[in-house]
Amino acid sequence: ERKKSISLPVDYREFLIAHHGGVPEPNFYWVVPNDWGSGIENLYGFGTPGYTLDEYFSGRSRIGVPIELLPIGDDGCCNYLCIDIGNQSRNKIFYVDHEFATDDPRKVRELAASFSRFLAKLSPDPDE
Repeated sequence: ERKKSISLPVDYREFLIAHHGGVPEPNFYWVVPNDWGSGIENLYGFGTPGYTLDEYFSGRSRIGVPIELLPIGDDGCCNYLCIDIGNQSRNKIFYVDHEFATDDPRKVRELAASFSRFLAKLSPDPDE
């Protein structure tokens, strides 16, 4: 946090300290409630090269993630789970869809008011 001059939400920081990223079970979340969703492929942490928070923080613009969002995970299909580190929607969790243009309102969708609430919404995949 000091290195990048950001402040992470307490619940997310505690998760990182305890789990260092990974994949929670269950791992399914709705992007559009009761219409379509996805599963967590990776939650980024500190150790595994290619999946570190530092790499995704530095590469946000290259992967089409707005500057106020920090990619914290992905669904394995080039879509990102992000946490707002800006001021306007601070701490909220968003889904960033790579298939939509930057100015398309469907590109960034709010999933939860906080990381804890996002984890609480996870469920088994309804298609399995």
